[in-house]
Amino acid sequence: MRHAIPTSFGREDSDALIICPVTDPDVSNFTLKRCRSKPLPENMTLVPDPQKGIIIKHVQRSFLGCYRCVAQQDGVEKSSKDITLVVRPVHKSLPSITLSKTNQLLKEGEEFEVTCTIRDIDSFLQTNWIFQGNANLSSKSKNVRDYEYEQKLRLSIRSVGVNDSGAFTCQATNAFGTSNVTVTLNVIGKGYVSLSTSTNTTLYVNDGENLGLVVMYEAYPKPEEEMWLYMNETLQNSSDHYVRVTNIDKNSYSSELHLTRLKEIEGGLYTFFVSNSDANSSITFNVYVNTKPEIVTSERLSNGMLLCVATGYPAPTISWYVCPATEQRCPDSPNVSPVNVKTKYKDSTFSSFGKIIVESTIDTSMFKSNSTITCEASNTIDRRSAFFNFAIKGNFVSYFGNRIHDATNEYMDMKPGVSQVVHAKTTKRLGNLEKKGGNFCSEIVDICLHMAS
Repeated sequence: MRHAIPTSFGREDSDALIICPVTDPDVSNFTLKRCRSKPLPENMTLVPDPQKGIIIKHVQRSFLGCYRCVAQQDGVEKSSKDITLVVRPVHKSLPSITLSKTNQLLKEGEEFEVTCTIRDIDSFLQTNWIFQGNANLSSKSKNVRDYEYEQKLRLSIRSVGVNDSGAFTCQATNAFGTSNVTVTLNVIGKGYVSLSTSTNTTLYVNDGENLGLVVMYEAYPKPEEEMWLYMNETLQNSSDHYVRVTNIDKNSYSSELHLTRLKEIEGGLYTFFVSNSDANSSITFNVYVNTKPEIVTSERLSNGMLLCVATGYPAPTISWYVCPATEQRCPDSPNVSPVNVKTKYKDSTFSSFGKIIVESTIDTSMFKSNSTITCEASNTIDRRSAFFNFAIKGNFVSYFGNRIHDATNEYMDMKPGVSQVVHAKTTKRLGNLEKKGGNFCSEIVDICLHMAS
């Protein structure tokens, strides 16, 4: 037959008595040892009392365990039977409470379930749920280890309705006090999708620069389809662009479209679209690519007009200047008012986002002396120039070509075959001349001589 091990009880932070009175007054070295030769706990203070046993001062939870009373009798160590010391803990803090979720969004008809886990030093506590309405409740508990007790309270509603929305509070009380934690349930009749962005939806970026488009969105139920489109065509990851999606929170997300080294032809409408089983939404960015101006045409027309055509975005502004003789820079050069200015979008499928073409013409009949005419195209990005040279010889005005240069003063001939002043005395070298109105045009070289009035 197995005998129960004697037990002594002590309360945390109080003194405890291990009952083992001495029967022989002649014993010595009366003290306490742990079973199985384990060392005594640190900070344990013992007070021997031969008539009662061993008093342990200021008992701690770490003192829990098996002990023996020992003493020396006639040079031989004598010991008592094993005695178990049970330390009853004192509540020094509130119960610990954690919830499996702190908030929940559901549609009508879906199931709601939450678990409240309560931990304390022992089972001497009261627990309960506080809420309005009806729900199914269940609980289970266990001693995890010494001085660690755990209880789980489960609350569930099989099919929620809008009226079930509200707060559900798990509460636990011990000798020290009461603690509680709340979960919030929000029940909606139908799912939704909501989009937002922290940037302007109309954006301007310079040719060759990178651009990131970021959309924040919330959706319930979980999104089933998410995509970026360019001009209504779905974008796939490539070396020019890639998409990064981040799940910020339970129902919150972000999607980033990174556009690398944007080209002038990549301006247009970039749309983010997302949908779930109940709703869908989209947001569109208008992206304009700024480009340097470029003079694509600078020539003299058959009607005596000078034509300058430039492209770029924003739309280039064409200005005309006149300098004396062959000078290409004269600070006080006057502006020449154009006869006609036309603006149109460069031919493209999505014209409103492409380069803008500007045509400007001036009348050459106003020039009565040798001069250099400058056509300058400029926008917020850069500027470009083209030059027309005129020489007056007798009753003739000779137009002998033009040159284009940019802001870095690099020059190139638009008509490299023409490099000198052409006048009446040298026209025989150019071949037969055909008279067309007031102009004489060479059949060999594209040069016209305009009769001065």
